[in-house]
Amino acid sequence: MRKLLYGGVSLFSELCPRCRYEAFVVNGKFVCCGRPVNDEATSWKRMSVAGKRRCLSPVKRREIIAAQNGRCFYCLELFTDLLYRRGKLVHKSIHVDHWEPYAFSADNDMPNLVAACSVCNGIKSDLIFKDKHACRDYIKKQRRAKGFTSEVPLIALSALRDAVRG
Repeated sequence: MRKLLYGGVSLFSELCPRCRYEAFVVNGKFVCCGRPVNDEATSWKRMSVAGKRRCLSPVKRREIIAAQNGRCFYCLELFTDLLYRRGKLVHKSIHVDHWEPYAFSADNDMPNLVAACSVCNGIKSDLIFKDKHACRDYIKKQRRAKGFTSEVPLIALSALRDAVRG
């Protein structure tokens, strides 16, 4: 089944085995013949051009960050936490991300906006997930595979120890 996005409206369609035509699915049934469909969407397709502007005020941005208690929506780490990649400190910035990608839905409303660290936002990109748990699992695996960790590397600890000792 495909999820078709017409601006902010999502519709589902699939090839009807009975009619042999692409048909809309409403309430789990084909519109053409009423035959039940039990599948979930496995692909997405944008059917219309986005018309809204992607502008967010600083006030709304602060509201989103505050609603998440200063944590990344995806990795759940504080934005102030340090992050390392292969032993080197990584600069993180705060991004406001569209949970359902703007390129698909053109939805710039608050429920679709989340605060994310730059690392997680880059990993998620324009991917669509079934739910936030599947997304978080995917991002956690990708962060680990790319060498990101919040643990202070031993090299940094020994350098800090040497600096304190003078």
